[in-house]
Amino acid sequence: MSYAETIDRIRRLAKGDDSCDDELAELLLNSGCYYLLSRSEEHRVKAMSAVAVNSVMINHRYKACSNIFAMLDSIPYAHIKGAALSCGAYGNPSYRSSGDIDLLVPSEYSDMAKSILTAQGFIQGRLVNDAIIPFSRSELIYQKRFSHQIAPFMLKTESKLCPFINIDVNFNIIWGEGNFKIDIREFVSNSEEFEIYGVKMRRLKPLWEFIALCMHHYKDMNSIYLLTERGLSLSEYCDIYFYIVNASPDADELAKLSADYGVSDYIYYCIYYANEIFADKRLDLYLNKLRSESANKLINCYGLTDSERKQWDMPFFERLLDTHFSRKFLFSLTESEKHKIQINRDFM
Repeated sequence: MSYAETIDRIRRLAKGDDSCDDELAELLLNSGCYYLLSRSEEHRVKAMSAVAVNSVMINHRYKACSNIFAMLDSIPYAHIKGAALSCGAYGNPSYRSSGDIDLLVPSEYSDMAKSILTAQGFIQGRLVNDAIIPFSRSELIYQKRFSHQIAPFMLKTESKLCPFINIDVNFNIIWGEGNFKIDIREFVSNSEEFEIYGVKMRRLKPLWEFIALCMHHYKDMNSIYLLTERGLSLSEYCDIYFYIVNASPDADELAKLSADYGVSDYIYYCIYYANEIFADKRLDLYLNKLRSESANKLINCYGLTDSERKQWDMPFFERLLDTHFSRKFLFSLTESEKHKIQINRDFM
């Protein structure tokens, strides 16, 4: 199937025309696009089987962390991404495939969050041969200094289906290389009480949740490290598209809030490429509100900083759907860029 035909089938499926064949069903399933795949009558059972398994794991993960969420009420925080985002975009906590729980905590409260997690048995480390290996001091310092989060926390459980629980503590929605700041304490103050499988927590209100979603996905779409490691993900564009379609954030309020935080260009970028895939006129309103000369300059580029930003020499649908994209992308990088990627592999 050609790239153009694949995109055409995706558009038709999103609009209610069951255009899904076996090849597209495999792509959507492997990409974690369960909500979109569930719109196909013929292939819906595949999506719902994956959602059912995901539901069991999420249920176990969140109930195991109920004490943590209760203790987190003592500090400003919000649960972002994962099952919380899945509720906003798809109306169900299990339509997004996620192996961890992400928290957004102001940096001045990161030590308190760490104390809460370590008191519950979590270890800052990585999984090696079914064992949690603690990060070295240099790795902990590197991740906090050059990332938007502190090193991940892991806990071993007795569950065979979900043997480990991973929690990421983010202290910014801006990537580590970002040259501007957002007051995260103010940002997470725009949160609300929420419940997932009976576990109470706090999540961002829709406008703030959508901004956090786009900033996270923009980073993934532009980081030379992540582009090399895993390429682009169709599921990220589904998140953006279906959040707008299902949650209908107010376009004027989104434009104003994005401008206040200084992130309008990045929100525009994410909606622009979601619309390249889905070609839905409902997204035009948001694009018209967010469009600017500086936003348009980002569209055909990749890179998270001015110094590393470059023009794409590969069409969007090819870099989205070519299974060999990451290898081709790595080949195109300079030696200094490859060195930067290796440092990230060693410390992240």
